Amino acid sequence: MKTLFRTIIFLMPLFAYAQNSMVGDGFGGRLWYTPHNYSVGSYSGYTVCGDSGQLLAWGRNNYSQLGNNSNKNSDIPVLCQGMNNVHFYTAGYLSAAIKKDNSGWIWGNGAKPFAEKVIENVIFTDAGMDIAVFIKNDGTVWSVGKNTYGSFGNGTSGNESKIPVKMDKITDAARVANCQWGTIVLLKDGTVMAAGKNTVGCIGADIPINGFAKTPVVIPGLKDIVDIKANTDAIVALDKNGYVYAWGGGGKGSLGNGSIVNSQTVNKIAGLKNIIAISGMNDGDHFLALDSLGTVFGWGTNNKGQVGSGIGTPVLFPVQVATNTADILAGENFSYIIKADNSLWASGYSQLGASIWMDLDNTMRYTFTRIEPNIAPMNLCSPKSIKPVYIRKEICPGDSALIGNKYEYKAGNYSFTLKDSKGYDSVVYATLAYLSASHGTITVSKCSRESVKYYSKTYSAPGKYLDTIANYKGCDSIVSIFISNYPDSQGKLESTICENRIFTLNSQNYSEPGTYFQYLQNYRGCDSVLTIELNVIQSSFGKQSVIICEGQSFSFNNHTYKNAGVYLDTFSNYRGCDSFVSTSVEVTAKPHAGFSMSNAAIAMYDTVYFRNESNDANKFTWDFGTNSEISNDMNPFHVYQISGKRNAMLIAENSATGCKDTMSRVVDVEDITWFEIPEIFTPNGDGLNDNYQIYFPPFYFNEIKIFNRWGEKIYEGPAGEPGWDGNFMGKPCQEGVYIYTLTLKNMVTQRKFFREGTIILMRPN
Repeated sequence: MKTLFRTIIFLMPLFAYAQNSMVGDGFGGRLWYTPHNYSVGSYSGYTVCGDSGQLLAWGRNNYSQLGNNSNKNSDIPVLCQGMNNVHFYTAGYLSAAIKKDNSGWIWGNGAKPFAEKVIENVIFTDAGMDIAVFIKNDGTVWSVGKNTYGSFGNGTSGNESKIPVKMDKITDAARVANCQWGTIVLLKDGTVMAAGKNTVGCIGADIPINGFAKTPVVIPGLKDIVDIKANTDAIVALDKNGYVYAWGGGGKGSLGNGSIVNSQTVNKIAGLKNIIAISGMNDGDHFLALDSLGTVFGWGTNNKGQVGSGIGTPVLFPVQVATNTADILAGENFSYIIKADNSLWASGYSQLGASIWMDLDNTMRYTFTRIEPNIAPMNLCSPKSIKPVYIRKEICPGDSALIGNKYEYKAGNYSFTLKDSKGYDSVVYATLAYLSASHGTITVSKCSRESVKYYSKTYSAPGKYLDTIANYKGCDSIVSIFISNYPDSQGKLESTICENRIFTLNSQNYSEPGTYFQYLQNYRGCDSVLTIELNVIQSSFGKQSVIICEGQSFSFNNHTYKNAGVYLDTFSNYRGCDSFVSTSVEVTAKPHAGFSMSNAAIAMYDTVYFRNESNDANKFTWDFGTNSEISNDMNPFHVYQISGKRNAMLIAENSATGCKDTMSRVVDVEDITWFEIPEIFTPNGDGLNDNYQIYFPPFYFNEIKIFNRWGEKIYEGPAGEPGWDGNFMGKPCQEGVYIYTLTLKNMVTQRKFFREGTIILMRPN
C-alpha cells in the first residue's frame, strides 16, 4: 500500500496577535516581522495570555469597548466575555476579534456590551469608530455598523446594518483599514482601493473633496503594497521595499511631509526606509513606523505625548522616538511599543480617568516609559512573540505521519512548540486527516474488433472488469470497468437528381436510378454500410395556348410574343430540373370603335346625340367626360350641365374575343348661365317693366320671335333694347301666356344657340 504525506501551510495563523501593527502572515514576502500578543484601542489596551486564548482588556469603557457587559472604566484587566480561543483582535470605539474557528465577533459602539458572533470564515478584520470590516477566506470584504457615507462600498449610504454587508467588486482582499468616513482595501496584487466619503482627500482617488465613492475605486500611485493603516483622516501604506506612502488629512501633521495641508495625491514620506511595520488608530491623528533595525519613528499630533518625541507640539516629519524595538502599537492619545527584550513601554495619556499606565500613576508622559504588565495591579503575562504555523497532513488509511517527534495514526488535531534559529517560539498546529480509498466506474464502448487499454491492462471482449490502482492522492482506488461493443452501423441515404445530372458521394459518381452500396467507417471508427437509393427525375414538358388581340403582346419566361405562332421555352422546375413549355399564340382582329355627334360645340344644358359607327363589336361603354355618367346604350344622348371641353369616349368590345378599341372626341360646352330670360313683364305705362328685354354682352347677336296661343307671330326683333312693348300692330295685346323662340350667336366663336319658352303678359291697374 502506497503512503503519501501532503503538508499544506496556511497563511491563517492560530496564535493571538493584534491589528495595530503588521500581521505576521508573510503577506508581500515580509516573513521576518513577528507580531506580539498586545494591542491597543483608542483609550484601551488588550492582550491574550495563557493557552485558553482569553482576551483581556483595560482602560476607558464608555462605549463598552472592553467587552465585559459594562460601560465602566477599568485600570486593571477585565475579561472580555465569551472571548476565549482568540487569535486576532482589533479595537476602536467598536471592537472586533477572530476566534481560532475563523468566526468574527464584535462589541462596543453601536453593538452589544459583550462579544457577539456576526460572521464565519474570516481571516482579517479592522474595527474603527462605528464600523468593523472583515475579510473572508475567499477574499471578499464584509462590513457591519454604520454606513453613513458609503464606506460599505455596496452602492448605498446613510444606513447601518448589524448583518454583514458585502462590498462590491472585491474578491481578492488581503487587508482593510478604516478612516473616519471610509474603508481602505489592500488587494493581494498590491494595489489599493477605497470606498466612502472623500473627506480631506482620504479616498485618494479621482473623487471631488467631500464627494462620495459608494463602490470601491482604485487609488492611483500605489503598487506592491503589503500593509495599510488609517487614523482619523489620513492613510499610510507600506510597500514591499520598506517605503511608506501617505495621503488624506494633513491638518495635524499626519502626512509626515512637513506640512499641515491636506493631499488627495499619494506621496512617499521622506526619511523612512527599510520599514517593516506601520501602526495607526482610527480616531487618532498620529502614526508610528518600525524599521528593520528596531528604530521607531513617529509623526502627527502630539498634544498628549502620543508620538513620544519628548515635547507636546505637532511632529510634521517622522522623528526617531525609540530604538531596539520589536513591535509598535499606536492608539489615539497614547502609544505602546514592545522592545526586543519583550518589555512594554508607553507614551502619552489616558482619557477621562481611565489609565493605560498599569503600575505607574496616571499622568501625561512625552517619552516612552517602561511599564510592568506582569506585576500588581495588572498581573498579566509579558509581551510575547510567537510565530504560529498551521500544517495539515493527509494519509491513506493504515498509514502514519510524524507529528513533532511522534508518529500518529489517528485523524485529529495536534500541536507542539518549536524554536526557530533566532530563538522565537513557534507553535505548530497540525491536523491529521485520512485520504479515503476511492471507488470509481468507467464505461467504455468500442467497435467489435477493437480493444481497450486502461493503464497497463488491455481488454478485448465486452464485460465487467475490476482493477486496483493508486488514485491521484496516492491511495488505493478500485475501478469498475464496463466494456460494450458498438454494433456495426447500417445507414441509408436517399437522393434525387435530374435527368442528365451526376450524384457524387465519397468520390463515387452515379447517374442512373437504382440502389448502390458504400462501405466506410462511421463517426466511431467502426465499419458502416451505407445504402444509397438514387432517383432520377425525367425532364418535364408542358403546353399552353394564348389568344391575344391584334396589337397586343404576351410575356412568358422573360420573352414577349406579338405574332401568332408556336414557341418553346426552357427553364428549371421547382426541383431544379429542366422543364420545357410549348406556347401557342393566336392573334385575333380587334374591333373598330367609331362614333359621330349631333353637335361638337354646345351651350350648357344642350343635348348631344351620339351615333355609334363601330365595327366587329357587340359591347359598348360610353364615358361622356363628366366624371360621373357612363352608358352602355348603342346610340346614347347626354345633356351637358358642366361647361368646358369634355372628352367623350367610346370603348367598343368584342365579347367573344375580349378585344377592345377606343375612340374619343371633344365636346366644347359653353357657359351661358350669365344671362336670365324673364318670365313675366307688365306693360301698363308705369315706367316699370314696360318692355320685355333680355340683356346680352355686345359680342352676341340675338333675335327673338314671340307667338300668341294660336301660333300667330306678333313680334320679331332684337331681344335686347328696346325689346317688345306688349303691342301688336299698334294695339295692346291682351293678358295671357305667349310663346317665344330665341336665337343667339357668339360673334367671336360663331356658335349659335337656340332657346324657347313662355312669357306671361300682365297689365295690373
